Amino acid sequence: MKKTRFFMLFSAIAIVLGMVSCTQKSQDYQSVIPEAPVVVVKANVNSLLAKSELLQDNQVTGFAKSAINEMSENTRGFLREILNDPANSGLDLDKPAFVVVDNIENMRGFALFAVSDREKVKALVNAIDDSEVSLDEAAGYSLIKLREDNLGALDDSKLVVAFAQGAFDASEYMLAEDDAEWSDELEDFLASPEELGYYMAYRDILRLAEGMEAEAFAGIDVEKFKDLKLVCNVNFNPGRAVMDISFHGSDEVKRMYKDYVSDAETDLQRFLPSATIALLQGGYKNLGTCIEETVGNDPQMADILASLNRDLKQMGAKQDFTWSLLNSLDGGCVLAVSEIDKTADLPLPQMIFVAECKDDKLFGMIKEMLQGQSGLVSKTAENVYLVAGMYYVGYADSKLFVMPAGIFNECYADNSLKGLASDVAGTPLAAALGEEIGLAVDLQAVAQTLEETGMARRRSEKKLLSVLRKFKGVNYTVNDDCEVECNVDFVDDKTNALKQLKDLAVTMAIGEAVN
Repeated sequence: MKKTRFFMLFSAIAIVLGMVSCTQKSQDYQSVIPEAPVVVVKANVNSLLAKSELLQDNQVTGFAKSAINEMSENTRGFLREILNDPANSGLDLDKPAFVVVDNIENMRGFALFAVSDREKVKALVNAIDDSEVSLDEAAGYSLIKLREDNLGALDDSKLVVAFAQGAFDASEYMLAEDDAEWSDELEDFLASPEELGYYMAYRDILRLAEGMEAEAFAGIDVEKFKDLKLVCNVNFNPGRAVMDISFHGSDEVKRMYKDYVSDAETDLQRFLPSATIALLQGGYKNLGTCIEETVGNDPQMADILASLNRDLKQMGAKQDFTWSLLNSLDGGCVLAVSEIDKTADLPLPQMIFVAECKDDKLFGMIKEMLQGQSGLVSKTAENVYLVAGMYYVGYADSKLFVMPAGIFNECYADNSLKGLASDVAGTPLAAALGEEIGLAVDLQAVAQTLEETGMARRRSEKKLLSVLRKFKGVNYTVNDDCEVECNVDFVDDKTNALKQLKDLAVTMAIGEAVN
């Protein structure tokens, strides 16, 4: 408990300190980061503090002052000196701070900060009024001890604060060599100027998960993915937060993406109304083969398939469903949620699904199931069925579709699908995706729909509405290199996104505390 409390205290102090003086020393403090870490989280603290305006927030600073007043006199006085002159901390927060996990089994790792003045950091440690915390000198560095444990270590360039479930020794990290052979993606990640980000290597994570959940990984060739690494960077701009995610080191991921993912088919947007509030567009090929290759030998998936077939038989299906039937889906697909259809019996948003098919085998299975539900389903045209008087399910022009009555009546004629007079293609929602695979949501329209349908009645649901109204929309796209970009847009497009997130978090936290 002492270890955890001290680690949290020291890390919190480092973050609250803010704008310490900038130095031009080299990035040699990063040399303690091992060649093959499991997870690395990076934060450019000063940039985040500046954009969030955290230290200018009266509610936050008031809380910080109250917390300082509850500390011992020695600690309180020193922290006040640091708040008056942040350079007294000895930490260089103009350089990125890191949290590194190098052993996933016991969550062993360390927090890493650049140091501008070693003696000032030592003074900060000495100011902590705890008889079990002490400083010892070692060969070239200082040890921060908590009883007999080496909790932290620092030299002229770096401060390391260690953590783990079990025993650890911060001094181990001070012995790292300066010429660590980092992978290209890790080296680029460490050197990049991004404000916030994380790096994750899957080898140890998958190995541990495979051992702990053997049944869940049965039938999956985990070795194919053990070289996979993920790099995510986040930047905050006026009115927008941008997250970029890229995958590295696994040819298997790229092969699967090439073999089983098709380009988005934007021509399908002509069947979606302009009043769409959420749009998912993608593409697929050999989908059944993909499932069989990745989880085809998984006993749990076999049980799911058997259970699905039992349910389908009860619904009237005569043949068994097999994964290979999904190979009928070949090309683009779109799933959209539109605003409330005022003519519908129930004031609910409408859903539309359209997918390219190379044959009618999958629909043949669906047709058997529909024909077995005579009480709820009626045939209205060749390969078209009306379900519960609300949605049309059918197959036409090599497309499988599910459409609400209003959309179907406008775009279906003479056993063929026609485009809507006013479709989603020219809207900002569709423009956010372009021709790439992805999802776009108009959060303002979602909030309005929730309000108009009366779905938000409870206090917590009304709070959700107030939060949604702060946001304009969100979207993510996946390009041909399997790189993901996610954007969150705010209604206020002048104020930095991080400040808006901070203001929202503080307001919600205070609201919860008051209530």
